[in-house]
Amino acid sequence: MTAGSNLDRFAARPVADGGTPVAAWTAWDRRFDALDPAGCPWLVVVAPHPDDETLGLGATMATLVAAGIGVDVVCVSDGGGAFPGLGVRKRAELETTRRSELNCAAECLGVSEPIRLGLP
Repeated sequence: MTAGSNLDRFAARPVADGGTPVAAWTAWDRRFDALDPAGCPWLVVVAPHPDDETLGLGATMATLVAAGIGVDVVCVSDGGGAFPGLGVRKRAELETTRRSELNCAAECLGVSEPIRLGLP
């Protein structure tokens, strides 16, 4: 576990007696059409922050990769601005952590190495 990672933060402040009840998450209508990648030679996913691509489209990306379709991820920021007021050193550490997390997620999903724009 990397110091300053999301896992550290969530472990320090677990959700208790709040959040969305499990029944609300499982009550949705699961009748979706199967993903048909026919005619899709490549997918480019543009995410504003690291982890948006994985949380928002991770399963779809993995499904397309498994079907032989290339997937590129473009990450606009390195996540250093997530906590306003961080000093230069702490912000750089956070950006390093977020880049590492994005690399791990991309590898797990089977997508190409992420393209980083590095904006704040």
